Amino acid sequence: MSERTGRRTQPGVTTCISRTPMAAFFGRHSPLTKLFPNNPISRRYLIYMGEAFDQPFAAGSVSSCAILVRREAIAAAGPMDESYFCYWCDVDWCRAIWAAGYEVHCTPTSVIIHDEHKGGTRASKKRSRAAIVDFHRGAYLYYFKWHIRNAAHPMHLAALFGLSARGALVLAAENARWSLLDLRPGPLP
Repeated sequence: MSERTGRRTQPGVTTCISRTPMAAFFGRHSPLTKLFPNNPISRRYLIYMGEAFDQPFAAGSVSSCAILVRREAIAAAGPMDESYFCYWCDVDWCRAIWAAGYEVHCTPTSVIIHDEHKGGTRASKKRSRAAIVDFHRGAYLYYFKWHIRNAAHPMHLAALFGLSARGALVLAAENARWSLLDLRPGPLP
């Protein structure tokens, strides 16, 4: 890929495969991607689709749960944006690293288990709700920063309302989950 794009041949970021149990809106585990694996939206964000997974390959973004980042790439792209609380900071940073002329690579022969939501984001109703809000806020910040950059853009309101509506639906589903858990006898998981 480096030869085709004229970019540096050394990656700025290298990571392993992160196995995650949660689905994303257009991510690798989403129903849309599973039903229509070659749809243009998923292909755009999951540039590694179709890779053999036996050699390192360039990826649009990777999870920051386990990454190695070159000092030069950090100097060129800057540190992680502190506007993001937790979610989307890695996607934003990878985008900045690509924009600075470095590549983001995945080494599929190295694997970690990333138990999303096992450490605390779903430990209580309050934390669960905060995580949902933070995720959708981060998605909005990322979209605004990298795609529209102007509050007058027509897609600004579409993104704001769409992510707000999705967030409200996810919050309602999570509240229903907690209500069902409250009905069960015994300690909460």
